[in-house]
Amino acid sequence: MNNQRCVTQADASALAHLSDYLERGSEVECEWADQLQDLIATAFILPAGVRDESYVALHTTVTYSAPGAKDSHSVKIVTPADADPGRGMISVVTPIGMALIGRKLSEIVDVSLPANRSEKIAIRDLAFDDNNAANDVSLQNAKA
Repeated sequence: MNNQRCVTQADASALAHLSDYLERGSEVECEWADQLQDLIATAFILPAGVRDESYVALHTTVTYSAPGAKDSHSVKIVTPADADPGRGMISVVTPIGMALIGRKLSEIVDVSLPANRSEKIAIRDLAFDDNNAANDVSLQNAKA
C-alpha cells in the first residue's frame, strides 16, 4: 500500500498558514500544527493550478466506510473556520480530517482517536467542490 499523500499547491499553502496560526495556540493546537507541518513536508505537492481528483483535497466530500462494511458516511473536509459538523463539514484538524487529507481514493487509512485508539476506514468516493478549485486543472480531465 502506497502511503504517499498528494496535495495541491493551494492546499499546501492553506495548511501551512493554518499551521502557523495553530502554533500560537494551546498545546493541543500546537500538536495539530506539528502534524500539518509533517504532512506538508512528506506529501507530494502538485504544481500550481493542478489537482489530482483521485486524492482528497480541502473542500472535497469524502464517502468512507469501515473496510468491508456496507454502510458509509460522507463528510466534507474544510478549514476550522468553515467547519460545521451538523452539516457534514469537518475540519482538517480533526482525527478523521487529518487521516483523509491527501489520501488516495480506495485507500484504507488509520484514524487516530483519543485514548490511543485507532480505526481503519476505506475511502469509497470523492466529490470535488468546483467553486473552491475554479483555477485548478484536473489531472483526470487533462488525461481525457
